[in-house]
Amino acid sequence: MRNAWTPEEEEILSKAWLGTENFKRQLIQIPRHSYHAAVSHARDVMGLGPRAHSDRGAAGFAWNLVKAEIERLPSTVSDITRRTGLSQSVIDRHLRASNPGPDGKTHVIGWRQGGGGRAAAIYAIGPGKNVPRPPRQSQSEKVRLYGIRRRLRKTGATMVNPFAPALGLVQVPTAANGRVVHNLWDEPEEIAA
Repeated sequence: MRNAWTPEEEEILSKAWLGTENFKRQLIQIPRHSYHAAVSHARDVMGLGPRAHSDRGAAGFAWNLVKAEIERLPSTVSDITRRTGLSQSVIDRHLRASNPGPDGKTHVIGWRQGGGGRAAAIYAIGPGKNVPRPPRQSQSEKVRLYGIRRRLRKTGATMVNPFAPALGLVQVPTAANGRVVHNLWDEPEEIAA
């Protein structure tokens, strides 16, 4: 029998199945078997029946994580995804369930415009008035903003104003030209004199 269950693994499985703690978290102690294999083995082979303390329908840990991140810093769904590692669909589902607005757990304090797509909502904890979503950008507005971004990239990377020091826009370097090299075997001038 491929990947057979040992008596020790069955004992751990029965304790996890009948216990009150999260079943999936306890399966770390049985790394050779998947979640589905453990469930079918406990129910069908060991005859343990349905779980006494199931986590179905209970609020998961995701909302607590999302809430803590938003309390720390009001954020968009993509920002929370980047910081927590949760999927966007899970975060979005919890934020929708939190009923953003005057009667909900969260509210929208602003919108962050992306690179031409729809604006992303910035959420904050607590009831409050939602800021309305801005209208979509027109095609001419998208082209204008793209041109500005392209010019800024070009200016920052390659184009340098040669008259900037003369205009007083930048500080002129005052250090000596070239590299300053001091070899360990060189004697300082004071000692040599």
